[in-house]
Parts: sequence; structure tokens; C-alpha cells
Amino acid sequence: MARNDSGSRYGAEIAPLPQQAGATVRYVGSSPLYVIGDGERPWWDMVVMVEYPSPEAFLIMVTSEEYRVAHVHRAAALDRAELIATSPF
Repeated sequence: MARNDSGSRYGAEIAPLPQQAGATVRYVGSSPLYVIGDGERPWWDMVVMVEYPSPEAFLIMVTSEEYRVAHVHRAAALDRAELIATSPF
């Protein structure tokens, strides 16, 4: 995620939404280099890991009016993004 005014505004506007959805932010950070992989640096500059109680809780959040309004800032802040859903073993 790009660190600019749009990214900051997006973060501020959605900050309460994951908590309202019952989610927990597990990690926010960056990585300056690859340990294993191609290239000198990852293309991304930030990682955010959020645990939601269910896929449905996530879908309800991202289809809410509050998220729709904030998403404009996310789109303006990002050059590229990946959203990866995972499941525990």
C-alpha cells in the first residue's frame, strides 16, 4: 500500500470497520528484502494481516456503505495490491 494522503485517509476511515466485523489485526509491517525469491526487494511496501471470524464477516464489511465510501481512498492510494484469503490447516 502506498504511504500517501489517500492511504492514510483510507486507513483512518476503515479503522473501526474490522473491529465491528469481529476481526483482529494480527500484523502490520513491511519487509526490506526477500529471504527466498526473485528480485532485490518485494514490489510491495506494506503487509497487513487481519483475522476475520468468518468469510461472511469479511464480505459483510466490504459490502457496507462505510467501506464503499472509504474504498475510493484505497483505490487512489494503491498502484497494485494483492488480497490473499487463507484457511488454517
